[in-house]
Amino acid sequence: MKSYPNPGHEKTISTMPMPSDYIVRPAAEFDRGEIQSLFNNHRFVHRHLDWRNPLDWVAHQPFWVLEENHHLLGALGCQPDPPEAAWVRLFACASYLAPEQVWDLLFPHVCESLAQLPPAPLAALALQDWFTTILRRNGFVHHQDIVVLAWHYNGALPTPFESRVHIREMRAADLPAVAEVDHGAFDPLWQLSATGLRLAFEQSAYATVAELPGRQVIGYQMSTSTLYSHHLARLAVSQEYQRLGIGSALLDDFLAETVHRDIWHVTVNTQHDNINSITLYQKTGFELTGESFPIYLHREP
Repeated sequence: MKSYPNPGHEKTISTMPMPSDYIVRPAAEFDRGEIQSLFNNHRFVHRHLDWRNPLDWVAHQPFWVLEENHHLLGALGCQPDPPEAAWVRLFACASYLAPEQVWDLLFPHVCESLAQLPPAPLAALALQDWFTTILRRNGFVHHQDIVVLAWHYNGALPTPFESRVHIREMRAADLPAVAEVDHGAFDPLWQLSATGLRLAFEQSAYATVAELPGRQVIGYQMSTSTLYSHHLARLAVSQEYQRLGIGSALLDDFLAETVHRDIWHVTVNTQHDNINSITLYQKTGFELTGESFPIYLHREP
């Protein structure tokens, strides 16, 4: 067995019993090709749904890999971003291994790495049954569900909400103000970092801000697009301006732009217990699809 230091820390991460030809170590830039191969060619793969390519996380810790004879058998990344919240960003292992075994070899190292960082919850989006099983047997408990709502154009748009705010397309220069709105509107678990917001903006099909006459940005939305549908990825309003119709104004403008582009189907996700958000969408004609995805939080034993 070998012990490897965690990059950027003086403390050496302890190892756990494992086959003598297995090595657990922090991921490195030269692992990118083999990590990509794990994603492309093997069955047990979990990718968190965010704005980054999974390989972008290689440069960020904690990210640990399982190696045998210079060949990667597994990878696990649980990076905090922003620092107040960490997610299981990716997990993959070779199909001929039990994913529980690979997780058990990697997860203790991830936990030790996280313990050296500022305290933050560790969450996971459970998209597959096998991954849910791993989470449950490793101290993760159900926290909430993400529900999906859909809107279909029926020939008439919602009556625009009368508001004194001005809606315009977002510019890169707006991102610092957008970050303030985002962090004030969402709990840490659902906030985007400055990098995450920039990536979301760059990948958006349509992004807008709501501003007051004094040019103060108090709300925003970002959406993505496929050939046949739009997805409302982010919508937020500054806390002090909520329940004043700002969200409705952003949503009305977004739906009008969607129809203008000849796209008649829109989806959006939100937390099952975010009653204000669900009410806003339902008032605009969105309907719950019945599809949902559970969120799990890790509890220390």
